[in-house]
Amino acid sequence: MLSDTSVCAIYEVIRYSLHLSANPQEAGSIEALGAGFSQTDHGKSVTLNAQANYGYTFKYYTNNTGRVLSYDPNYSFKVYSDDTIIAQFTPNTYKITVVSTTPKLGSVKGTKTAVYGSIVDVKAWTTAEGYEFAYWTNEDGDIISSDAELSVKVDRDKTVFAYFAQSNYELLLTVNGEMFQTVGGYALINGVHKYPLINDKFMSVHRINAYPHYGYYFAGWKENEKIISTDTQTDITLDRNRVIDAVFSPYSYQLTLFSNISEALLYGAGTYYYSANANIRVEAPKNYNFIAWLDENNDTISKSSTLALNIIENTSLKAIFEERKHSIVLLENIAGAAALLQGEGTYHYNLQTVLSTEANEGYKFLRWESKKSVLSPQASFSYRVISDDTITAVFERVQHNINAGVSIVEGGRVSFTSNTFNIGETVSISATENHHYHFLYWTENNEIVCREKVYEFVADKDINLVAHFEINRYRVNVVSNPENVATLKGTGVYNALTTVTVEAGKPVGYGFIAWINEFGDTLTHEHSFSFEVDDNTVLTAVYNSDFVTIDLVAKEGGRVMGGGIIPKGADTFIVAIPNAGYAFEHWTNDKNEIVSKQEEIHFVAEKDARYTAHFILADPLPAAKLIAYPNPIKTNFHIVSDKKGTIQIMDIKGAVLYSEPIDGFKVTFDCTMLAAGTYLYRFISDDGSKPVVGKFIKQ
Repeated sequence: MLSDTSVCAIYEVIRYSLHLSANPQEAGSIEALGAGFSQTDHGKSVTLNAQANYGYTFKYYTNNTGRVLSYDPNYSFKVYSDDTIIAQFTPNTYKITVVSTTPKLGSVKGTKTAVYGSIVDVKAWTTAEGYEFAYWTNEDGDIISSDAELSVKVDRDKTVFAYFAQSNYELLLTVNGEMFQTVGGYALINGVHKYPLINDKFMSVHRINAYPHYGYYFAGWKENEKIISTDTQTDITLDRNRVIDAVFSPYSYQLTLFSNISEALLYGAGTYYYSANANIRVEAPKNYNFIAWLDENNDTISKSSTLALNIIENTSLKAIFEERKHSIVLLENIAGAAALLQGEGTYHYNLQTVLSTEANEGYKFLRWESKKSVLSPQASFSYRVISDDTITAVFERVQHNINAGVSIVEGGRVSFTSNTFNIGETVSISATENHHYHFLYWTENNEIVCREKVYEFVADKDINLVAHFEINRYRVNVVSNPENVATLKGTGVYNALTTVTVEAGKPVGYGFIAWINEFGDTLTHEHSFSFEVDDNTVLTAVYNSDFVTIDLVAKEGGRVMGGGIIPKGADTFIVAIPNAGYAFEHWTNDKNEIVSKQEEIHFVAEKDARYTAHFILADPLPAAKLIAYPNPIKTNFHIVSDKKGTIQIMDIKGAVLYSEPIDGFKVTFDCTMLAAGTYLYRFISDDGSKPVVGKFIKQ
C-alpha cells in the first residue's frame, strides 16, 4: 500500500415476500397494514385484517403448513422470512322451516338446519280427497312456486308455507272417438253444443245428450272402451277426469249391378253402410266398348267404366255396352315413296282385311310396321283388326355405289363427299395430282368419260371410276463455258425423280473448274456427278480460261441467287430473296462493310469476291379478307378470298371434312350430304399470313 486508504462496507436491508389468501376464496378478504403486500423489510411489523363476507365467519390464521397462527382477525407480527398466511373462514348455518297452512288437507316435510349456500328440498302433498296442492309462499305471503316439490337456497333463516285447494275435474265429450267430430251425429253437455269440454268441482253432476244424423243411429255412451249407457240422455258425476264417447253407427243399404250383355264382368255390388263409398268397375269383352252407367230411371250416372259412388239408399245400376269398331290408318315413312296404300278404313273387332302397297320409282318397299314392331315384309298381307292402329309402310331410297381409284398410287388422290348416292342426285368427284405428276382423265370400264379434274354427273347406276395420272418429264441441258470447248454427256428428257449422271470432258488446253446451275451456284468440282431430276435444268461445265469466283452467303430469313464462277470482266448480278415473314436489310462484303441496301445488284466481275445477304423480321402480313355465303345453308356454300391459299371445312370438333385450294379467289362446296348442325371453315393463305376461321349452320 503506497498511501492511507479508507474502505466503506455497504449493506442493504433484506426484504421478504409475504403471500396472503382466504379459504374458501369467496368467504372473505385479507389485507396487510403497514407493509407492502409482496415485499417487506426484515423485522418490519405487519398487521393483518381479515373481513368475512355475508354468510361466513372468520375462524383463524394459518401458515402454508396448516399451523394456527392467531384467532384474532386483527393479527400483528414481525417479518423475518418469506411466508404464506391464510385466513380461514367457516360458513354460517341457518334454519329452513316448512309449514302446512291447512294440516287437515295436506302435509309437508323438509324442515332442517343447513350451511350457507346449500340447497334444502321440501315437499307438500294432499291428504284429503278432492283437494290438491296449490302453491308455496314466503314469510311475506309472496307466491314463490306452484310445484309441490321445491328447492330452497340457504342464505338466511327462512319459513315457507304450503297452501291446498279443492280439485277441479274435466269432462270431455267425443263423437266416434274424435273431438269436434259431427259425422254420424253430435253430443251436448248441459244442452250446449259449442263446448264439448267443461271443468268443474269435484262430485259435480252434468247432463249429456246424443243426437244421431240422418242415416245413423245412436249405439251408446262409451268410456275406457266400455259402454256405460245406451240412453241418448244420461247424467255424469265428476269424481275424476272423464272422457265420454258418443258412438253412432250407420244404417246399411244394398247396391245391385247388372248389364245389357251377359259377357260383361261387374264388380262392386253388395251391402254398404250409409254414406260409404262403393268402388264400382266393369270389364268389357274384347269385342265391346263400355258406354255408360244408368240408374233406375235410365239417367246416365257416368261414362267411365270405374265409378266411386256414395251409398245413401238402396241403389240399382245398369252397365251399357255396344259392339266395338276400330280405325286403321295407313302411312308411308317417306313422303312420295308409295304409289299405292290400300286397306285404310273402319272395321268391326276381329275382322280380317288385306293391306297392300306399291313403291314409286327410286324407292324400295321394306316392311309394314306398327309402333316400331314389324308386321310383315310382304307388300300385301292379311291383317286381323283388334284395336285402333296406325300402320306404316316402310320404304328406302334406292342408292348407287360410287367407287373411285387411281391409275398410279403415287400419282394423286380422289375425293368426294360419300360413296353412296340416292338415284337422281348430282355426284361431284375431284382428282388432285401429287408433286411431279399431272392429271390426264377419268375412265369408266376403260373408256374415257371426262378430262376435267372435277367430274359431275347424275347418279343412276353403280359406277367404278379411275383417275389417270402421268409422271412429269423434265429436260436436262448440258453446256460448257467457254462454249463448245469439251465433249459433255447427260443432255436429254427424263421422267421426274430419275437419277441422271452428267460428265464433263477433258479438252486440251483447258482445266475443268466446276459444274454450276443456271443461278450460278457451284454444284461440284468433279468431272462427273449424279442428281435426281425434279424440274427442267441447265448445267454448265466451267473451264479455266479467265474466271473469277463470286461467293454468296445468306443469313437467316432468306436465300440468294447469282454469283458462282464468272468470266472476268463479265456483267453479272446477285439477288437476295427474303422468306415469308422476313425483309431484306443489306449486302456486306468480306470485310463486313455494307455495300448495298438493294436486293438486286449488277456489277462487272473483276476479281474474286464474297457477299453476305442480311435479313430482318418483317411486319406481319395482313390476314386474308373472306366473304362466305349463304349462312345458314341448305346445299352449296361459297367462299371468296382476296388471297390464294387453301380452304378447309371442319366439324365442330375441328376434324377436317373437305380441303380445297383456292386459285381463282372463289371456291364452292357441295354440302348436301352434311348432317344438320354447326360447322367451321378455315382459310390458310399461301403468303403465311394469319389463318381466318369462321362458322356456318347447315339446315
